[in-house]
Amino acid sequence: MTEREVFPNAPLQLVVFEARHAGGLKVGREALEALVAVFGIAARVNFGGPALRLADEAAGPEAALFQIIDSSATLSVTVWPTSLVVESTEYLHFERFRATVVEVFASFVEIVRPVAFSRVGLRYVDEVHPDPPALLPRDWGRWIDRRLVDFSAVTSRPGTGFGGGLSIDLGDDYMLSFRFTPVPGPAVESAGTLQLRPRPRTPAVILDTDGFWQPEEAEPLAAQGLERLLTRLHDGIRELFDSVVTDASRSLFRSKEMARQ
Repeated sequence: MTEREVFPNAPLQLVVFEARHAGGLKVGREALEALVAVFGIAARVNFGGPALRLADEAAGPEAALFQIIDSSATLSVTVWPTSLVVESTEYLHFERFRATVVEVFASFVEIVRPVAFSRVGLRYVDEVHPDPPALLPRDWGRWIDRRLVDFSAVTSRPGTGFGGGLSIDLGDDYMLSFRFTPVPGPAVESAGTLQLRPRPRTPAVILDTDGFWQPEEAEPLAAQGLERLLTRLHDGIRELFDSVVTDASRSLFRSKEMARQ
């Protein structure tokens, strides 16, 4: 396995695991208490609402059945009528997050017993805050691959906004959906349940990568299969991230100091 660099000043703000199933779940009080006991992370239990979302994303139409939040308010487990979601804002290593997800998933499958899964996703949302700040589209070429920003040179007039996206077929029903968007400030907002990492209130570029497995028809999935699935998705996401960020960004990520506001 290739050794992956772990950055002390990583730009990662949010990691989300989602497993979608056939839906129609009715999780009663007994199942809820069993899930809370098995997960063992609960500091409190909430009903309804996603923990985190990008600023430009609207809340979904369905209400969560319940959400369990750990004592540090950096990890949550949310059970929706059609999905299981694990979110983290204090991500240190993939292997640790994977172990947590697999444990939660195994308990969920054992207690709730969904028949099959139609989509399993792993999403990483990075916020790159350059120092000094990038103010014009062309400035971002120092921090992310210049091929992503060169199209802004089609006009000599000042650009007021730009961005783009790409879908990548990894084969065997595995896909990546990537988008990048410069924003004037922090773009991941908390609904009040999870604690975000401190970051400067300066211009940033959002690198939003959603890796997912989506078979033509829903399939059963066991914990051992999920572990392999997550590893494959993560490998694709990390390869793309390493291609997008520049050496200047990597130097920024290696810095132990970060401006706080």
